[in-house]
Amino acid sequence: MSWDEYIDNLMAPEKNVTILIGAAICGQDGSLWAASPDMKKITPDEIKKLIGKTTSFHQCGPTVAGLKCMMLKDQYDDSKCPCLQLKSRPDADGATYNIVVGKSIQAVVVAKGTKESNAAQVTKKVYTMVDYLQSKGY
Repeated sequence: MSWDEYIDNLMAPEKNVTILIGAAICGQDGSLWAASPDMKKITPDEIKKLIGKTTSFHQCGPTVAGLKCMMLKDQYDDSKCPCLQLKSRPDADGATYNIVVGKSIQAVVVAKGTKESNAAQVTKKVYTMVDYLQSKGY
């Protein structure tokens, strides 16, 4: 299976409800393995910062594919759900998005929810993919 198929799987609706509008799978070195069109703008520096020390995110949140974010919850040390939950700043229309980052052995999974989806829904999608990738050695 190509990495693009993993993006399709991540973005697939659940019970006819679209949860994600963007997703990317990257290497922990910052390389982009696959991404939906709006997440192709994610940079190697952004990826490296997202999986690095998150202590500064409380004062100055990270940027994800050009979207300035604030940290909601850092769960990287939680073995049940090793994810970072972020919220984007409002866009020109005032919309905000939940963005969740998960890291596996070699990969970083980044997902951007729809305006309507909540952090738990996006986190579930990311965690399911991270868990699968880890089981395959990624």
